[in-house]
Amino acid sequence: MAENILNLFAATAPGCEPLVADELAGLELPAEAVVGGVDFAGTVDDVYRTNLHLRCANRVLVRFAHFRATAFPDLYRRCVRLPWGRFIKPAAAVDVRVRCRHSRLMHTDRIAKTVSEAIDRALGRSAPQSLQGSAQQVLVRFSEDQCQVSIDSSGDLLHRRGYRQEQGAAPLRETLAATLLHASGWNVSEPLWDPMCGSGTIVIEGALLASRTAPGLQRHFAFENWPRFRPGRWQVLRQQAEKSRIPINSDLLYG
Repeated sequence: MAENILNLFAATAPGCEPLVADELAGLELPAEAVVGGVDFAGTVDDVYRTNLHLRCANRVLVRFAHFRATAFPDLYRRCVRLPWGRFIKPAAAVDVRVRCRHSRLMHTDRIAKTVSEAIDRALGRSAPQSLQGSAQQVLVRFSEDQCQVSIDSSGDLLHRRGYRQEQGAAPLRETLAATLLHASGWNVSEPLWDPMCGSGTIVIEGALLASRTAPGLQRHFAFENWPRFRPGRWQVLRQQAEKSRIPINSDLLYG
């Protein structure tokens, strides 16, 4: 039985869209760079893979729904019919974040409350109640009365690789460091020198790139809390990533 194909979006920093599209092409996922990120399609497996392997993206979203709404009752009716149970457990906390422009519905707090109430109704739960675990982020964007609802699959932003134990003052984000390396055309067989390395982010990202280490190997993701999460399949993808790692000559990295 064929897997469902999801509409997906890799959010990026401004100007990084073509580089993330290149990364997705390397994962054999055709993609289209747009303002703010990259549109692509894939299975749940691809959600796992992109979170595990993308170096330059900020997060991976599932485009859950798209519809027109000009009144709060209409927004509630549309949202309560959505299959929230595919991505949110009945006891899971939810964090609804809203952005609006040029729409009749502009009150972001009321939109968030309306969507939250629709989620509670759809999942068969009554508020207030004690909800568990890290909150599943739901992103709602209104533009020209068109409402787009997205489910965040990443959790913490993807620059949080999981290896950094202490945070220095104003460190360079790991995703931006990876973007600089990608844009520079650096050949991993050549020396990498960063004379003003600060906390060493560029050199560390260079080491991860040269050793073919997947950037998401040491962290957890929001999709691990989804009701239909497949831990066995996720473990296989992690094992494949581990086997792809190669030793590097650390003498080629200078910071």
